[in-house]
Amino acid sequence: MVARSWGYMSVVGGRNAVSQDAIREQLELEYHSRIEALEKTIEGQRQHIEVLDQQCRATPLAEATPVLKEETIPADVGEEIIQAPTAAQPPSEPTPTIEEASPAEPAVAGLQRAPNSEQEKNDPNRKAEEVKGPVASEVVAKQQVQKQKMMEEEKMAQQQNDMLQQSKQSQGDGAKVDVAPDAEAGASGNGDGVGGDVNAGDSKGKSGGSLKEEGGAKKEKQKKVVVVEKNTPPVGEHPFGAFKPTGAAYSSSPIPGDEEKRKAHQKLMRHVDKKDNTPITIFKTLPSSDVWCYGEDKLHRVCRFRNLCFSPKHDEYFILQTNRTLQNNVPLHRFSRGLLELGTVAGHPFFAWNFAEVSPFNPEFQNIPVRYEETLHFILKRLHPRNIMHNLHDDVLGMYFMLKEFVGKGSNSQSMPFSLDTHRLLIEGMHGATDSTRPFQFLSKYPLRYGAYLRQEENVITCFRDAVVGNSKLTTWYQYGFDRPQGPIENKIVNGMHVREVAEWFVRRMGIPLGEDEDYNRFVGKDEDKLVEVGKAGKDLDYIGTDVIVILSRKSNRLILNEKGLAKHLEKTYGMEVKFVRNEDHSFDEQITILRRAKMVIGMHGSILVMGMFCRRGTVLVEVYPFGVPAHHYTPYRTMANLPGMALIYRALEIAEEKNAIPHPERIALSGGLKHLPKDEQEKIKTTKYVPQHLCCTNPYWLYRIYQDTIIPPDDLTAVLDDALKESQELLSAYQRRNWEETDLLPTRVRQIHCMEGANRKPGELWARWDLPWNGAKVDQWNIVITNTGREYVGGGAVPKLAIGGFKPGEEVELWVRPIVGGFKGEWGAKQTCVV
Repeated sequence: MVARSWGYMSVVGGRNAVSQDAIREQLELEYHSRIEALEKTIEGQRQHIEVLDQQCRATPLAEATPVLKEETIPADVGEEIIQAPTAAQPPSEPTPTIEEASPAEPAVAGLQRAPNSEQEKNDPNRKAEEVKGPVASEVVAKQQVQKQKMMEEEKMAQQQNDMLQQSKQSQGDGAKVDVAPDAEAGASGNGDGVGGDVNAGDSKGKSGGSLKEEGGAKKEKQKKVVVVEKNTPPVGEHPFGAFKPTGAAYSSSPIPGDEEKRKAHQKLMRHVDKKDNTPITIFKTLPSSDVWCYGEDKLHRVCRFRNLCFSPKHDEYFILQTNRTLQNNVPLHRFSRGLLELGTVAGHPFFAWNFAEVSPFNPEFQNIPVRYEETLHFILKRLHPRNIMHNLHDDVLGMYFMLKEFVGKGSNSQSMPFSLDTHRLLIEGMHGATDSTRPFQFLSKYPLRYGAYLRQEENVITCFRDAVVGNSKLTTWYQYGFDRPQGPIENKIVNGMHVREVAEWFVRRMGIPLGEDEDYNRFVGKDEDKLVEVGKAGKDLDYIGTDVIVILSRKSNRLILNEKGLAKHLEKTYGMEVKFVRNEDHSFDEQITILRRAKMVIGMHGSILVMGMFCRRGTVLVEVYPFGVPAHHYTPYRTMANLPGMALIYRALEIAEEKNAIPHPERIALSGGLKHLPKDEQEKIKTTKYVPQHLCCTNPYWLYRIYQDTIIPPDDLTAVLDDALKESQELLSAYQRRNWEETDLLPTRVRQIHCMEGANRKPGELWARWDLPWNGAKVDQWNIVITNTGREYVGGGAVPKLAIGGFKPGEEVELWVRPIVGGFKGEWGAKQTCVV
């Protein structure tokens, strides 16, 4: 026995069943009530249509303004985006769209589509179309929609009338009928209607079938109207509940704007890989956020986020602030002083980054479309997307150590610094992949993403479950002259072994064997990461006998005009093959492969010289400066080569004679041209023999000289190389005599002091000794303090003992000892008391 409660009546079968007369009476009351309500609604809509029609006819054509805008979805948005219906409609007879009511035609006043038939000519509904212009078309469309709505309501009333008649014809006892509580519930299509079951007899069965069918139709209609969050399963474990659309739930549109903005957006979208798009999800409420920041100030701070979001509409990152949000080490005045920098060029406003706080309970951020990224993302920004020096020095080196800090081992081998399959990189900014993007791809197995990914649709939020924002400045050694002339970063010593670590990691990833002096695994007994099995061991892994000379050549500007003759001269002088390496001809991987064999590398001042970081220790790196460019003012590669542990032999070669330089004043300004300047200033620049110090980045003296083509005198070059090769040999010999991985250690505290006795110890004389640091650290000096006298002593570190007189015989002497290494003073050990 089944009972369905409607609040005021429960209709069941069996002994408690109500009579058929009561059922008929109730249905008749409902029927008349609904018919009366529908008639009032229809009359009101007819009056409204007449008013609209009169207003439309009274509008002069000259004043008619378009109110309908065409909004289309680009074809490349992707299959993941689901278009939503504009309103809920019955499945059998959908409401006509605007295109159906007013077919596509020129939106010009005075032009109308001709009727397609005599029937259409006589159609009274076409009279409204005689009013010309786009406003009239919209009115016609509205009239058609309203007419269709009235037809549906009349149809519903007729169906209810049929149900009533069927109910009157039904006879017999024990019928079971479900009755809706009131007329409004049935008329509104709330999902249940007047449906029910009649179980006794054939006629009852037919009646019951009709009632059941009506209820089913209304339930189907209700499914079309349901808001997404009501009938969809939650996604993930988000405390505020995310929901995936199960039907037509969402329509995306590109960022609107004028034609120029649309073109810019289309250009930006070229940097989005549609195959790599995360599906869009409708979020009822966005999950709460957390923030953990590391670093003492904006220049050194990076932050990790749980649920960091980006709004393309506001072009800003934000977090969802709730009472459960954790903000750890986030400065209070982060808006006035700044939170962090997305890049490693310190103090440049281009990299300033912050986030806003948003309430997830704000209606604007509820029931919204979201790309929810489950994978950890590292977010950074580039200064110069097309410059390999900037990409390596500014971005890749620092990001390597970011990954080493924040990413675990994953599925990779024990000696790999981090996993490649647990994270992604998102490079902010309006640029995408360039010819110098390749190094970034080594840092993750997933494709790179760019700022365009976040800005595909104006109304789609992108949220990252886990994100790390910022980059490490650990290995940056050079500043580019934005606020003072360029040069090495002041008061900073970069460990060249860190740069070597990154370079050797790239080499291993490419399957190129390391030299004996580079392979750390030779110390720890691990060979699991040798990606290329060469069947050799130890010192034989170095490229002995395969040395080459590399000329870093250019094709577009800053040319070496005699590079072919120079190559023949070098081959003859040193008996080595000469290879040309060009950005235009060789990929990043190919350049590394060739440079690993280089004994000598020669190139004009330029970004490709940073590839010297991949060379073996002892490689000679010669940087050639065009005439008039002082070498000591521009030293990014000299600084790199001389970092402790890099062990490259650097030489600078300045072109001394102006006859060996070919300037190009006819070019554009940024390529060394002078045409944009007054004649007197052009002459001044041409006659200035040395570029004065300047700030970045458009100084015409600098550009005019640096973009000269150059003839390198062969004898001048070989003189520099001969001297450098001698130093290289000495350095390699030193590397064979010591372990360059070993470093000085800080000593541990003195664990125990021993009081000493001896036949030669005089009364009142203190003898004591103590143990050396257990970690093997070397100590320069020992610091001893005697409590009795208040005296402090400093002794040599070779022998950890002392003998001091001047005490009273039998006196108890208290003493402490601590180690000193350079300027470092260690921890005091435990106090010891000796009787003298």
